Amino acid sequence: MAKGDHLYYSFVFDGFPITHHGIDCGDGWVIEFAERQGRNIVTQTPLKDFYSKGKVYVKSYEKCDHPNIVVGRAAEMFGQTNYNLFTNNCEHLATYCKTGTKFSIQISIIPNPVINILRFCFS
Repeated sequence: MAKGDHLYYSFVFDGFPITHHGIDCGDGWVIEFAERQGRNIVTQTPLKDFYSKGKVYVKSYEKCDHPNIVVGRAAEMFGQTNYNLFTNNCEHLATYCKTGTKFSIQISIIPNPVINILRFCFS
């Protein structure tokens, strides 16, 4: 694991496999969306705490930005509370930091009719 790496781990939520994502700052901290005091916020978490949730993997990219740019983007997001499961989740955050473009594989594979139902349920 190195500065600017896109880290993730898997877990099961209500029977569904989910991945959680963050950016390795290279100094023992990870920037991630996390729940704090009942709200989702972009925050720093000790790397050891991020690792305590499960086996951590590094997402590979064919093309991404320099680690200093990646961590800089993550730092700029620090404190934001505009979490949205469908358009601005932890995976969107990590891919944006790595590439400058938000994307979530987890959301992209859900069929549109299911997304519409979920949006209705969570709005």
